[in-house]
Amino acid sequence: MRKEVDEMLTPEKISKIDKSCIHLKYLKWPEYFFEALRADVNFPEVTEVDRIILAGMGGSGIVGDVIRDWLAPSRGLPIHVVKDYHLPGFVDKETFVVAISYSGNTEETLGIINEAISRRCALAVISSGGLAEELSLKLNIPHTKIMSGLPPRAAFPLLFVCTALVMQKSELIEAGEDLYESGETLKQLGNLLTPEMETEKNPSKRVAIWLHGALPIIYGSCLNGSVVLRFKGSLNENAKTHAVADVLPELCHNDLVAWDLDLELPRKAVFVRFVGEPPEVRERFDAVKEQIEGTSSEVYEVWPPGESHLSRILSAIYLLDFASIYLAVLRGVDPTPTKSIDKMKRRLGVKLRYLETYTDLPLKPPSR
Repeated sequence: MRKEVDEMLTPEKISKIDKSCIHLKYLKWPEYFFEALRADVNFPEVTEVDRIILAGMGGSGIVGDVIRDWLAPSRGLPIHVVKDYHLPGFVDKETFVVAISYSGNTEETLGIINEAISRRCALAVISSGGLAEELSLKLNIPHTKIMSGLPPRAAFPLLFVCTALVMQKSELIEAGEDLYESGETLKQLGNLLTPEMETEKNPSKRVAIWLHGALPIIYGSCLNGSVVLRFKGSLNENAKTHAVADVLPELCHNDLVAWDLDLELPRKAVFVRFVGEPPEVRERFDAVKEQIEGTSSEVYEVWPPGESHLSRILSAIYLLDFASIYLAVLRGVDPTPTKSIDKMKRRLGVKLRYLETYTDLPLKPPSR
């Protein structure tokens, strides 16, 4: 059986099923990363700011989750991630808002831009074009334009790095060497994830084979909740499969009980582990693993490479995103199309007419 599955992940089979060749775009992630590091980002003048809002949806919104995980151990400004039409009630002129929409036409993010303007927030916008760029130019809002023509989830390195640079150049964070070290880690890891690399040396292929034919159960920790969330989304979009995602220690108070019953649907657990986990995280992972294995199930652990916290987060995302593409191939589905999302956007576009709404914004924002 293993040999048959291996033969389904040859370069020829991958290219045949991945008709849009999204895997080739993922192979360029290190290139995208360093290209973004050289980008000329635009940012607002900041005087008094006491909190940061990172707003976006889907493949754009995950950027906020990753940055929050990355900077959680630091003593910087509180970071809030918003994935909605509206800003929280506490947002005011002392809030720094970064609105991220790869297409530039995400209705929720356009709503955030509108509210950020009306509340006189310090605002920066990142997109590949669309209404977000049009409004930014019209209203003199700092806008950073990135390369277009990618599925949003494949544009993650561009979105992430540009967002981090906007925050750094606004003197809200200190990225230090983390970004460059992370780029080098992605570059080295990418050599192992290619379709040509044999399964025994390709960690993404091994994860895909492990999950094939089962419901993915993905567990992480407070160190990497964004990775778990991203992997779930990539499994949904690329492999067209449901997935369960949860983090320690919360899952020990609810999700763990679901292992008490033996379901007809096979389940496979993947743990996202980091070198240097604090004792409470390490001990909980060990305890959860023991209980799962006590139900005659097995656990697959992913230990991403990297020296810094950020490099481990990003390498885990890269490894697991590629695994979702390989799982799509094993399932015989083209990973690129997202028909249900496209259908939902068309329906909401007709019902809510948001494109017309945000085209009619005022010609200049209120002064701060």
